[in-house]
Amino acid sequence: DAPDEPGCPGRVDLGSAGCSELGPGWDMAWLESRPAFGGNGCSVFTLPQQIQAEDFCMQAGVQTEATTDAGGGQNIGFINNGDWLEFPIEVPANSTYTFEFRVASNTGGGDIEVELSGTDIGDISISNTGGWQSWQTKTQTFALPSGTHTLRLTFTGSGSYLMNFNWLNIYSSDVIIQSKVMLAGAWNGTSMPTNLNTILPTTDPYGLAETTNGIPHRAVDWVKLELRTNANTILAERACFVRDDGVLLDLDGREGVRFTGINVNEAYIVVRHRNHLGVMSGAKVTF
Repeated sequence: DAPDEPGCPGRVDLGSAGCSELGPGWDMAWLESRPAFGGNGCSVFTLPQQIQAEDFCMQAGVQTEATTDAGGGQNIGFINNGDWLEFPIEVPANSTYTFEFRVASNTGGGDIEVELSGTDIGDISISNTGGWQSWQTKTQTFALPSGTHTLRLTFTGSGSYLMNFNWLNIYSSDVIIQSKVMLAGAWNGTSMPTNLNTILPTTDPYGLAETTNGIPHRAVDWVKLELRTNANTILAERACFVRDDGVLLDLDGREGVRFTGINVNEAYIVVRHRNHLGVMSGAKVTF
């Protein structure tokens, strides 16, 4: 063993800054490493999930500070090139997931490189947002395999302080079904009558408890739209409207019907009406 440094008995010498760094002539017998746990204590986040940046499991180089973003709390700041955050996540199914990054920057920004259990799966570029507390949501999609993984976000770029980071929202991509269906008997070759429009109920008649504040313009009737993994297994179902030209409408009158949290990329499409036989696509439709 080397003799103690003057003024630092039994410790190591940092010079003018104190006693915490190895000085000349020292040997190292052992090193204790303590992880930098965040506010979540390394609990696993099961997707879909909005993850607060300060709830990291491990980190290198970053600090927390108060945020003026909606909801308050803290954000991660003082981010330089090579700094990183890690979060344990549980992915319920193989699918493409949307990542929403809540970020702010008063410099040229940088990139966020995304790794899953040590594998690089992509990145997203962050530019100047107009201020360190001028928050914007940047979106990118990534393919994730099912299982428990370590999600690492590595920040890269030039210059001092790249960006601030408030939260990450991860969810399976929504599916919007654009389709047409003509009701036999009502269809006259060009359109269907809308004489029931003013008396249609605002709650669907299929027991799905879907309600609307107003019946969409040109709506003919309620129909039920199903996504199926096979002829007998329903993956998801929605009540919606069929317009006089056959186009399916969501409850707000927009063309197309949105399904949320669909963790497959293909399914059979089934349309049912209370007074007609249902119809199913002859093959799976890829989303």
